[in-house]
Amino acid sequence: MAVVLSLKPVNVNADVSRFDWRNLAVPRFSFVSDQGIIRGLLVFVLALQWNSRSMKRKKKIIPEQRRKPTQARAQATVATILEAAARILRTKGRAAFNTNRIAERAGISIGTLYGYFPDKDSIYIALARRIVEEDGQALLEILDGDHGTETIRVLIRTLLERHLVDRDVRRTVMSYYVASGFAAEHDGLVEEIVQRLSKQADRVFGRDITKIDPIRLFVISRAVIGIARGLTEQLESRDLPLERLEDETVRFVREYLL
Repeated sequence: MAVVLSLKPVNVNADVSRFDWRNLAVPRFSFVSDQGIIRGLLVFVLALQWNSRSMKRKKKIIPEQRRKPTQARAQATVATILEAAARILRTKGRAAFNTNRIAERAGISIGTLYGYFPDKDSIYIALARRIVEEDGQALLEILDGDHGTETIRVLIRTLLERHLVDRDVRRTVMSYYVASGFAAEHDGLVEEIVQRLSKQADRVFGRDITKIDPIRLFVISRAVIGIARGLTEQLESRDLPLERLEDETVRFVREYLL
């Protein structure tokens, strides 16, 4: 028996979230009628459109610091804001972290805070960048010093110690920093240190390692960073003897590269 259908045009560009799905039957792969096949195809097309739209989520844009302080007074204000924010994370946790509390703890008006930071997200990023900058300064100062073949040990010791300082704050803001798409900034610092080490390898390692496969340099540098991050992120690492961890990490680096 022939089935005569009277179908209305369907706008496939319409908002499928408002489509009346109750009038459509899910196909069961049977040839009962041409109408069932057409309904099934329509469900399939609309479902694909729904999935496609749901996957196209816009990446959240994190507003950054409104202006960079140049005068001493402005720099002091920003430092006060960031320290107040760190104290809140340290004592109250992330749930209590908002711009009103930060302004109150810093002893400034909310308007003054917004003159530098548009929201709390930008303060998270500023705190993380401050940590990255301080890490970089500490490590680059070691490379500029005269530690000879002990340079690797001093670098590793400093890196591990820094990841133990204020680690609840570090864990919170660095996790947010990486999740927000700023990991490349940190990787840039790591790459700078690796390149600096390569250029003075004869002094640091007692031999030239500039010809070592870049993959090996990448692996060892990220492995050491991972060890340091473990001190921040894993609670059980609190009980690890730091001196032993330093010795094992130094041995790992030297045996892998030399």
